[in-house]
Amino acid sequence: MARVSPALNLFFLRYIGKFRIKHSAGHWTVHSHLPPLNHPAFGRFISRHLLERTAGPSHAQIGLTNACPQACAYCYNRERRGQTMDTETILRAVRELQELGVCWLGLTGGEPLLNPDIARIVASAADGCAVKLFTTGSTLTREKARELKQAGLFSVSVSLDHWRPEIHDRNRGLSGAFATALNAIRLFQETGGIQVGVSAVVSRDMIGAGQVEEFLEFLQGLGIDESWLCEPKPSVAAFSSAISKAGSISAATPGTRWSTSTPAARSAPACSRP
Repeated sequence: MARVSPALNLFFLRYIGKFRIKHSAGHWTVHSHLPPLNHPAFGRFISRHLLERTAGPSHAQIGLTNACPQACAYCYNRERRGQTMDTETILRAVRELQELGVCWLGLTGGEPLLNPDIARIVASAADGCAVKLFTTGSTLTREKARELKQAGLFSVSVSLDHWRPEIHDRNRGLSGAFATALNAIRLFQETGGIQVGVSAVVSRDMIGAGQVEEFLEFLQGLGIDESWLCEPKPSVAAFSSAISKAGSISAATPGTRWSTSTPAARSAPACSRP
């Protein structure tokens, strides 16, 4: 049996100590970007990446589609080109990622719920990974939420940027987006067995007006398990071109994440979309 070094033990205890371990939806969770402590994927994570020091990745995300009914002003996928992977290609990618050591898999898009085979993909990934869904909530039904739970979905993050419907709808470029998000949160909560959170893009206006605390109080009132607050990440063609010409960015204004070619930027969580 492999033994964990004291230094590794101390590192991991210090890391976990930064969070409040929460029991929800049948899971003991540090946060939703780490497999739950009582999930088989957590055992794989410890074994493959902390004991065996596997060279491959522990986390990955797969875009299930480029299609999305919303038109967010800050969407970093807006100008994505290329052909969407078919289901068999996605399933093969899931298997290959698991073989490399991936223990946590995020399903994103576009709007991943628009992929008709999403439950099949979740079921395939859940056999070895903690699976998290990033969604606007568009097209979600009670039946689909139950299907995803039965397939093994561990966590969902619903996009919600403001407590005022008109501001959220304007940000998302679609009337009714706010109601769609609240409905998705409610459906997942009523389904049970899935950790439910919110992913929010916090604007400079909200920060400047001192409204972040008010927003957090609103989110707390929804009874969600966690929230992720993200800043816009410029990545449209104009920014990509400027970065390419400059070679590097020496400074950025507060609250802005620049998409550069550095390893740190490549590994940063992409949370300025669902």
